[in-house]
Amino acid sequence: MVLFGLIVALPARSQLKGEMYMTAEKTTMEFGWRVYGLGVMALGMVCLAWGNFDSGQPVPKDFPDRTALAYAAAAFMFIAGAAVEWRRTAAWGAAALTAYYALIVVLLMGGRVVLRHPAEFGAYSGTAEQLAIAAAGLIVYAANARIDAALAARLTRVGQVTFGVCAVLFGGAHFFYMNLTVPLVPTWLPPGPGVLGICDRDWPHRGGRRDPDGRAGPPRRDPSDRHVRVFHPAGARADAPGRSLHIF
Repeated sequence: MVLFGLIVALPARSQLKGEMYMTAEKTTMEFGWRVYGLGVMALGMVCLAWGNFDSGQPVPKDFPDRTALAYAAAAFMFIAGAAVEWRRTAAWGAAALTAYYALIVVLLMGGRVVLRHPAEFGAYSGTAEQLAIAAAGLIVYAANARIDAALAARLTRVGQVTFGVCAVLFGGAHFFYMNLTVPLVPTWLPPGPGVLGICDRDWPHRGGRRDPDGRAGPPRRDPSDRHVRVFHPAGARADAPGRSLHIF
């Protein structure tokens, strides 16, 4: 998400005064969209290696020809990401990725999850992760397509606002699932996880992976299904029954 955030933030520099920034801005923007392309290519390669959909693209296990579709989606992501790396095909690759993530992943796959679990914040934040990729793709398209400058500016703004909304959901997930977030903070990182625990006063007693009593560890998953997450209420032991969120 940090890489996609770089894509979103770069166009804002166009409002700075003076032509001295133009060259640096153009160079940085090119770097940003190439990082975006490489990131999508990496996702595609991982999916090809596993022979499965990305964890953010929930497809029912009993879906017809699921494995073949997973390989097809992975190949598409890899090819579209590679297209972004060349200026002549960057607009086409970005447009394809934007359409795929916005229509297929967010609306069809993510929409199904939200409708089945409207009370789960994780359903919204998980969908926002995929929407952020679509937003970054829209900005890359606007920067490379041969379209009217005013339209390009509007598309860029839409992408930036969309990514901003996604970022709010990312931050909200840290508060909704504080017992899962705090244990991920390294003990050597100032000011330390203990200070972050102020936001969740029971954290020292719930612990995470470092507590002797094993409370509130990281989310457990069914080894046979990486799309199932188990959430525990505050203060619950890690081995206690949790609330499963089956995202399809």
